[in-house]
Amino acid sequence: MTEGSLLHLREHGPAQRAFTLRTSFPAPGAAS
Repeated sequence: MTEGSLLHLREHGPAQRAFTLRTSFPAPGAAS
């Protein structure tokens, strides 16, 4: 994980850009 991703995770919580293994997100381009 990059430093930018860690900062984003701390400020905004889990997202596709900065995630934890507790939260899942769909793969980029996957149909929802």
